[in-house]
Amino acid sequence: LAGLLAQAVPDERHRHMLLAGVYLRRSFADMAGEELMYVAQHFGPSSDVLTGLGKVATMKEMWDDAVVFLTESLEMDPAQRDARTLLGLVQERSFAGNN
Repeated sequence: LAGLLAQAVPDERHRHMLLAGVYLRRSFADMAGEELMYVAQHFGPSSDVLTGLGKVATMKEMWDDAVVFLTESLEMDPAQRDARTLLGLVQERSFAGNN
């Protein structure tokens, strides 16, 4: 299957991002994290990678890590609605948990 995917999506970065998206939608946080870390290591961090890692951290209830990833993602691209919305939810959860 990996060979077919490589033929269908020859751009390596795009292929790993597509796989990460599929894994996120299926709640395979660890597998999504591996794909996103691969992209970050081989192609450099970007706002979409950091947002994805923020989603992974949220799924794994790693709230502090989620805040870091999402905040850094928004610093790179403040127009991201997904990152802004998720960051707000994580911060609300953190605030509610501390009261």
